[in-house]
Amino acid sequence: LSRGEWQRLSIARAYYRSHRLIVLDEPTAAIDPFEEDRIYRDFMELKKNHTAVVITHRLGAVRLADRVLVLKEGRIVAIGTHDRLLDESRYYRRLWTAQSKYLQ
Repeated sequence: LSRGEWQRLSIARAYYRSHRLIVLDEPTAAIDPFEEDRIYRDFMELKKNHTAVVITHRLGAVRLADRVLVLKEGRIVAIGTHDRLLDESRYYRRLWTAQSKYLQ
């Protein structure tokens, strides 16, 4: 299986097994944008009934989170919603700006 196929398989297992906590580590790193959209739409449903943690470098995905923990050099440097972090965290704002300028 390709890396993307392994990711889809792992995510499918998370959806269909009964877990209280689901951790997705870079769940869409090897998946095309259409599949990524489908996964995040499904994730929004999944997190209604589960505690879910998503680890990602793709900051567009953090807008789906109830709470964002920002790490720098292995330490938490900010916690909040996406909007709050944009207002209050210079580091997060720099990360967001660095990625979002390519999406406009």
